[in-house]
Amino acid sequence: MALTLNAEQKSIYKIFSGENQYIIPPYQRAYSWTNIECKALFEDIKKAFYDSEQEGYFLGNIVLAKSREERNKLEVIDGQQRLTSLTLLLKVLLSFDKDNKALYDAIWIKDRRTDEEIQRLETTVFMEKDFNYFKEVLAFNLSSDICNSIKEKDNLFKKNICYFYNELKEFKKHNDILKFSDFLLDSIYILPIETEDEDADKAREKALKIFETINNRGLSLSTSDIFKARLYSMALNELEHKEFIQQWKKLYSYSDKINYSIDEIFKIYAHIDKNNKIENEINLRIFFLEKEDSPFNHKKYQEIFNDLFRIIESINFYNDVSNRPQVYPVLAKYFQVIKYIDKKKKIDIELILKLYKTSLTDYPKDKHQEYDSLILFSRRYIRKFILKNYEMVQLKIDELVKDSYKIPKDLSLDIFTLLSFYLNNEQNAISPLFSFNYIMIHDTMSTLDKKIMQKMNSHDKKDGLLTIEDKKKRNDLTKKLWLASPFYPDKYTEIKKSLGNKIVVDFTQNYNSFDNQVKLFLNSNIKDVRKIGKKISEYELVGTNLEDRTKELIKRLAIFLDDENDKYRSKEFN
Repeated sequence: MALTLNAEQKSIYKIFSGENQYIIPPYQRAYSWTNIECKALFEDIKKAFYDSEQEGYFLGNIVLAKSREERNKLEVIDGQQRLTSLTLLLKVLLSFDKDNKALYDAIWIKDRRTDEEIQRLETTVFMEKDFNYFKEVLAFNLSSDICNSIKEKDNLFKKNICYFYNELKEFKKHNDILKFSDFLLDSIYILPIETEDEDADKAREKALKIFETINNRGLSLSTSDIFKARLYSMALNELEHKEFIQQWKKLYSYSDKINYSIDEIFKIYAHIDKNNKIENEINLRIFFLEKEDSPFNHKKYQEIFNDLFRIIESINFYNDVSNRPQVYPVLAKYFQVIKYIDKKKKIDIELILKLYKTSLTDYPKDKHQEYDSLILFSRRYIRKFILKNYEMVQLKIDELVKDSYKIPKDLSLDIFTLLSFYLNNEQNAISPLFSFNYIMIHDTMSTLDKKIMQKMNSHDKKDGLLTIEDKKKRNDLTKKLWLASPFYPDKYTEIKKSLGNKIVVDFTQNYNSFDNQVKLFLNSNIKDVRKIGKKISEYELVGTNLEDRTKELIKRLAIFLDDENDKYRSKEFN
């Protein structure tokens, strides 16, 4: 397709005159300029007025498309934010320069026969209520009363027109407002780049090509806006304009619900459409707009939408499984661990790719082959994370088992604690809705020599040292008990920091009395917690217990890290 175009620098007066009407199409983003951008625009025009009144000022380019069928209707492909803000400024100027016919004509076009007023610039954006907001402010009889009543919840059109009103009201005190109006109309320039063809669709397609090229060279327009324009063009070619609008609204709504931007969804899509090859970074614009293997070149627009919705479905499935262990009793555990260890709000692309390729409609089916495949993938994903982040590649599994404390010094025990809990509760996943608490057992129990506790407590009944309300007193008491105990006082610090001294619980940690705390442990749904609770209640939890517990947890982890011993391992899932 030959990209024939017209480009001639024009003054604001020439752009906003005659019978030309500018239409902001439905696929464009909503009006988004705030006082910050409006202030920058106004300050630039003022500076030009003060410094170079004769030379004028250039405001940049806009991209337009028109058909020979409707020569006077120009579709705004790029430039809607500036044109909308300029229209608001012109409206305000008209309130101070009421006899200026050029200002009036810049805002309204009168029908030749009926004298009906038509907006010079009209928005048909479907994502927001821009059409009504814009129409409302252009009908304002601007006054200080209206603009002094602006509220935070008011729309941007109202906020910005009142910004210009207040600024021009102050400007008028020291400057000739009529002269400023003429300067704005005659000496401020824009370069409209226009494409023209027999019908609107072809003209638009040409303009979109220019739009993509310009924006790929650094202008500030989001990637999703460019892709939306391309998809809209594809939909028009298939005569499915209304369907596109509904699909895009749906995509926008769904992505917002899972807290992903459209750009992020397209980034995932780029990985998926590149034969599932994972790369650190993909230049989205280059891939989607220039590469031969772009889905824009070999898929229909509806197929692309289907792919995007499948990505969202995959993310939704991950979140659903993580929060419903009662429905997904095994897989939920591993998704919860992945969510914890990644420490990220977003799901790793590698996991999304796996979910994307998996048939999610058959869930939940514990014995389904793909379900087992996801479990195996998740377990391996966790292994890889641990080996990579905790540098355990050099530590042989058998050495790890023999020496309980041979763990990298910078290793966070939280992930080991969480994993050990899951590995010992294979069929009873506990949801993170319980808000996992990592409790240092020595904080509440330690050796708990009953006679020593009672003896120390009897000295000061008021302090209630058997309670757990004062953490400092509790820790001080615990240390004294350890030092007075025959059980490894020299290993106090070592055992205090060990894996065995930590446990995941399914209740909210609070500083109840010792007896109440024991009850929480004994009534837990978790076997490990009940086991510890029994030892605590019988005052048997001592240094040797914690050393043995550490060794047991390390053994569980060693088995988990040894892929050969994975009970889910089978040739069909390799």
